[in-house]
Amino acid sequence: MSEGHNFENHEISPQPEVDFKSILESRELESIETLEGYFPIQIIKLKDDGEALFKPEAEIPGLLLRYNKKEFMRTNFEILATQIDEILGFGLVPVATTRAINGRNGVIQKRVEDATVAADIKGDWSELVDDSEILKAAVFDYLMDTRDRHAGNFLIDINARKIWLVDHDYIMFFETIIPYRAIINAAVRKNLVKLPEEIKKSIENLLNRLNSISTDNNPEIQIILNTLKLKAEELLTRGTLA
Repeated sequence: MSEGHNFENHEISPQPEVDFKSILESRELESIETLEGYFPIQIIKLKDDGEALFKPEAEIPGLLLRYNKKEFMRTNFEILATQIDEILGFGLVPVATTRAINGRNGVIQKRVEDATVAADIKGDWSELVDDSEILKAAVFDYLMDTRDRHAGNFLIDINARKIWLVDHDYIMFFETIIPYRAIINAAVRKNLVKLPEEIKKSIENLLNRLNSISTDNNPEIQIILNTLKLKAEELLTRGTLA
């Protein structure tokens, strides 16, 4: 296997200058409707600032039976994914924060309106994005030990040639029966495995800031962070994804 593609001249995408987190937390709501086919997720239209998705905590008895009613309890996991992505500086996870809407607590996340679910793309999605995006997304999934990254759980912005990672719920991190790792597999298939210096520095920064991430006494988040630490150290020692 060759050393792979060189990303030394690729800069990691900067975080947006607009403070979307504050917008999501406080902007006036114009309308709310259920996302067709994805109950109980709602589409929130923000006044003057596009759309967001609201994912409420599970509150309806009997509705959520799988995984001890944890399937739709997304708040902690989605927020964690946002924090990890922000520290890495990869720009892969749409900004998310907590908010109560109509008396229900949950997570509100910026909706990426110009992207398509990878599963809906005809042909090979990996040919429609930059190689640097595939490698960053693969590193993120490796560090987070995601288990459910099939083509329905990430988006492709064809015009920008970039990836957006979504749906960080309980199954994404604790599904063990049939793990899906579509992006990692694509990186290996395209030989995008060598880590450039900027990605190594991002991983080092993440390791240095792990203690600043609150677990809210959630043992599942602590499991994710413990695994992340081990995988980050492995990547830095090895210098390659696989």
